[in-house]
Amino acid sequence: MRNIEYIAVHCTATPQTATVSSIQNYWKNSLKWKMPGYHFIVKPDGEIVQLLDIANVSNGVGGWNSKLINISYIGGVDKNGKPTDNRTEAQKRQFFQN
Repeated sequence: MRNIEYIAVHCTATPQTATVSSIQNYWKNSLKWKMPGYHFIVKPDGEIVQLLDIANVSNGVGGWNSKLINISYIGGVDKNGKPTDNRTEAQKRQFFQN
């Protein structure tokens, strides 16, 4: 097992209508990444989708990934591409559960 020291929380910088598969296709086809950008994605309905086992290194934060678990919520921009905090209540609950 690798030595995990940090958790990085991201937004996908997509509208909340983006799908997990469209995000994965972007990484693979546009960025040419072999590994996903995140270990987990939280969908607008609060569903957590695991994309990569935490024993593997993802592509979330250049230079830090070997020490990180990368988690993202779908969203972060509005329909015009302007940055915004558009997390749903279900997404917030997943990040801030006790």
